[in-house]
Amino acid sequence: MPSSPSAPHLVVISHRRSGTHLAIDTLAHHGAAYTLPYLNLDRLRRDHPRPLTLAQCEQALAQGPRILKSHMHADPAAFFHHDEAVVPFVQHVLRHAKRIYVCRDGRDVLTSLYFYMQLLRKEVARVPFGAFIRQPNNFESGTYSEDLNRVAYWSFHVQGWLAQAGVFPLTFEALRYTPAQTIPRLLAHVNQPVPTFLTPLTRTPIFKTNHLFLLRMFNKLTTHKLAQLYTRYVRRIEHSSRFFRHGTRGSYHEHFSAADLAYFDEWGGEALRAVLALDNTNHPSP
Repeated sequence: MPSSPSAPHLVVISHRRSGTHLAIDTLAHHGAAYTLPYLNLDRLRRDHPRPLTLAQCEQALAQGPRILKSHMHADPAAFFHHDEAVVPFVQHVLRHAKRIYVCRDGRDVLTSLYFYMQLLRKEVARVPFGAFIRQPNNFESGTYSEDLNRVAYWSFHVQGWLAQAGVFPLTFEALRYTPAQTIPRLLAHVNQPVPTFLTPLTRTPIFKTNHLFLLRMFNKLTTHKLAQLYTRYVRRIEHSSRFFRHGTRGSYHEHFSAADLAYFDEWGGEALRAVLALDNTNHPSP
């Protein structure tokens, strides 16, 4: 089991495209104790394309306080395939770490997911957006009991974690649009001092180009490490843990039809209202 560091490990949990890396970057930049690279806890899954052994994870956590990333839903045992070695380890980490759940307007989440998946799977580009959100969720299949469409899975993920005691709920919108009010609350939760000056993360490309096209090329022709180096040194993204699509609130308006909005409300309306209730940054009504 991981040793107890001077500061607690942090587990940043989210549904994909919810602001995961904005939260990780913010914590790494402002949390004085968190100087080590973040660790992807999901790499302990047997089916992960870049698996991490339990020994490697334990060794990394013993080096000092870490930020751990995960897209796990609120049933870790099922998410990690009931692995007899991994599940007790993950449950121990979750009990002793500070847990942060990053959530975002689900309509923007699915809009971002649609375009992000086009980078990874060319067939997604041929699927209309309305059909995409109605497709069965294809992440973590076999780790939950029902066949869920993409909206229902987002709702399942969000409601599961927001119901957990001791989890700090953090909205993308609050972190993105009111950082001066949000970052001190976040740092207080993880027992870190608030710096005298808060410096919002900046992203300043060294030249203008189609970065999504270049990332797609890197994913096809080169290694993950080279894509990370491109992100860090060519795009000149300060404090960034990886490449991510620029997120804005309300981008779903350009892609959701009236029928899509009704479908989303049917399958995810309750979760959406729970997320919007957490956000005090003048969000639009659902």
